Amino acid sequence: EKYGTTQQTIEAAYEWARTTFWWLEDREAFEEAFKDVEQLVGDVDDVYLLSLRCTLLLLRSVASMGDEAASAENAERRERLAKQFDLLIAKDDAPNAAAVARMRAACLRMFGASPDRTAELLVELRAVADAGHDLIGFPLAELVYLVSEYGKYGSDLPELDRKSVV
Repeated sequence: EKYGTTQQTIEAAYEWARTTFWWLEDREAFEEAFKDVEQLVGDVDDVYLLSLRCTLLLLRSVASMGDEAASAENAERRERLAKQFDLLIAKDDAPNAAAVARMRAACLRMFGASPDRTAELLVELRAVADAGHDLIGFPLAELVYLVSEYGKYGSDLPELDRKSVV
């Protein structure tokens, strides 16, 4: 904080949170680090910073599966964050940010969704892939991974059966 920018501070806090989750496997430390990142990011309208928060929230959601109270709290947080991404989608002056925001909002909503809702969101992700493949810096590899992981829910959808799938 003393020498870096706000973004560098957030990135450092994010990397610490990831480390506590993946390497240290310390749930308490992760929870503290998650809350630090959440507070640092706040309600910004920066798709990159919100994406960092999104990744940690999804990790938190996975870690708390089986805990009804924590799962309900995470579901509320996912929907609030998805709504922040929805606001970025509406900005037509930043097509890259809008495409990434569409992808992140769909991912947040896909977590814990019914198979029917997941299929709808896969169609949304397909549309994001079509829009995003021409954009420089769009995280297409991440989208391919998501579609392949959740593809079983959309295996009978003609929208996902085109040869031009990412």
